[in-house]
Formats: sequence, C-alpha cells, structure tokens
Amino acid sequence: MRILITGGSGFIGSKLAKRLAKKNKILIFDIKKNKNFKNNKNIKTYLIDLSNKKKLMNIKIKNIDVLLHCAGQPSQAVSFKRTDLDYESNIVSTYNLINWSKENKVKKIIYASTFNVYKETIDKSGKLSEISECDPKSPYALSKYTAEKYVQICCNIFNIKWNILRMFNVYGPGQNPKNPDLGMVSIFLNMARNQDVVNIKGSLDRFRDLVYVEDVLDAWEMCAKDTKHFNQIFNVGSGKATKISDLLKVISKVLNKKIVINELPGTPGDFKGSSANINKIKNKLKFKPSTKLVDGVTNFNNWLNTLD
Repeated sequence: MRILITGGSGFIGSKLAKRLAKKNKILIFDIKKNKNFKNNKNIKTYLIDLSNKKKLMNIKIKNIDVLLHCAGQPSQAVSFKRTDLDYESNIVSTYNLINWSKENKVKKIIYASTFNVYKETIDKSGKLSEISECDPKSPYALSKYTAEKYVQICCNIFNIKWNILRMFNVYGPGQNPKNPDLGMVSIFLNMARNQDVVNIKGSLDRFRDLVYVEDVLDAWEMCAKDTKHFNQIFNVGSGKATKISDLLKVISKVLNKKIVINELPGTPGDFKGSSANINKIKNKLKFKPSTKLVDGVTNFNNWLNTLD
C-alpha cells in the first residue's frame, strides 16, 4: 500500500511510519523532519503546515490508498491557553486535508480523535461506547469533535472512505518526557523519576483507560488494512479502568521508590472517570490489547533510562 501519514514525526505518527514502512511505501506530511527516517528508502517526508491551504494544494500525490491523519494540537490543558492552536491545527488543517484528498483521489482517511469528545457518563464504570453522547467541554475536545464531523460529512460528499479512531489515554516509549501538558502516565512517571513529590491535578479517585502505544498501533494497522468496516467510529483503549491512585502504586513499584503525593485543583473540562467499551473494535477488527499496565510502565521507564 501507499500510505500517507500526517504528523509522521510525532509520537504515534512516527511509530506508525516505522512499523508500516516494513511492507509499504510511506509518505509523511509534517512541519518538521524525523532524523531517524533519513536513510529509510520507504519513507519520504514533505515539510508542510496543513493549515496553509495554498501550499498544501500545490503538493500533488496520486495513488494514496489510505491517509492516517495524526497531526494536530494534542493537549487539552494547552487548549485553554491557546484556543487558536486548536482551531488552526485541528479544524482548519483537517478541512484543508480533506479537500486535498478529494483533489488527489485519496481512497480512505483515518482520523485520530479522542475520548474527550464524549459527555462524561454518570455510570460509575465510566464506560463509553461509540454511541455514547458527545458533549465537548474543552476547546481541544470541541476542535476534535468538529474535525470528526468534517471528516464524516465531507468525505461522504466526496466519496472518500473514512474511519475515526477515538483514542483513550495512550502512553509508552517515544512520548516526549519534557512535555508537562500531555500524557498522564508520562507526566506522573517523569515527575516521580525526577523529584520526591508528585503533583496531581484533581482527585486520586479519578480513573482512566490507559492503553499502551504498541496496542494502539495494532488498532491503526488493522483499520488501515481493513476493507469492510469503513465509515465507522472505533474506540481504542484497553477496556479497563485504572484509578490514579493505582497508577501511582504501579509507578512506585516500577521505580522501587516511595512517592509523596500533592493533590492540586483539577484541570477545567477534565473527566472524573472514563474507560473504553471496545467491543465494537474487538468484534469487527479483531483488536486485542494485550499489554498489562505494569509491563507498559516498565517498558516506558526502561526507554526513559536510555535517554539519561
């Protein structure tokens, strides 16, 4: 297959490029290059800001089997400070990319979305399925939900197949340890590694669906190869709810270090609890997340050790 990945130098996009380049031709749209791809003959990078429609439309590429749209502003916390980034990076860029796909006859688009588009459930389990009500509470969630709608409606008009993957809390090697606003596991793990006190924004009773990045890549690859279940939305998670307090216990075990916790006021728009109902993606794409939290955190920590 010929696969185009936007955000191919980012956390998930770069891992997808590396994995899929083993058997496919990979093209990347990003505002920066990934030095690790310099000598990979199956990967070609185009430097482009997707919000610049004129420059984007000047790029002509045919015979794209599937476009994996991973680019965008990914942080809910940042969105309250820079709403302009969400608008430009998530809404305008997606709209431009859909129109580019129409002109270049892209066969299918898979869009990277988030569980944050959902309305928080009153169910104690926090289980969210693809038919759960959506009610964005942050500029980030609103921009992702708006982009979802552009994908669904415009791709239907332009006769482009589509899928939307609503990812829950992804973590693992490759996540930027210096970013204090993105990745719950990354933030807490790096804080625990580097200082004696871990600052937690919100209650320790909050819970999340923590899904290891390699499991997430499995879901993306399955969806990219699938030829039957297009024009559908899929949750991508572990299917399990983990309390923040239990996550900190796992981090403490992996580091073999006692963690002192400082509870702070929560982030606006943050969920009390959420976890993924993954029955749909299990049944239709045969997705089976297999990484236990302690193993995932251990792998993440071992990777961080290589950076020291």
